[in-house]
Amino acid sequence: MTTRVETTGSLRSATVAPRGLSRVDVAVSAVGVLVYSFVIWLLVFALLPMLVGFSPTVVSSGSMSPLLRAGDVVLVADHSGTGLGPGTVILFETDGASSSVLHRIVSVEPDGSYRTRGDANSAVDSTPVWPADIKGVARVLVPYAGLPAHWLRTGAWLQLAAFVTAVTLAASMARRGPGT
Repeated sequence: MTTRVETTGSLRSATVAPRGLSRVDVAVSAVGVLVYSFVIWLLVFALLPMLVGFSPTVVSSGSMSPLLRAGDVVLVADHSGTGLGPGTVILFETDGASSSVLHRIVSVEPDGSYRTRGDANSAVDSTPVWPADIKGVARVLVPYAGLPAHWLRTGAWLQLAAFVTAVTLAASMARRGPGT
């Protein structure tokens, strides 16, 4: 770093020449850009398929783990509910549930109903699923994209606050750029 001192009459001023970017500035900016880019990518990947008719749903429990975890987003394509077979993951409504259920078909009954089970569950669901109750078929998995919504829904305020803080800091660091 160089300092140049100029004297003009009785006033003296010092000018400090700018120095190069420190490694910390570059690292902080890079981390900010990476985190911010990751969040934007998740949002785009989760929302863009809606333009072609897919509907996003946030997984709310571990009944389909390890394939689907709470906080993952599954994009579901509309389906009539007929002609499906074992192994298909469907989103359906049940009489007793306040929200939809995302489980795998394990068998097709002679009356046309489906028997379902969550991958992590040992027993088949007690109620058969009728084709009219099927809202759609799972098509795309976006891991972790729904975690903020899941934390909000379950009251996990600490995780939600940490996420909001991290995204805010990342956006700030990415916008700030190195050396500013």
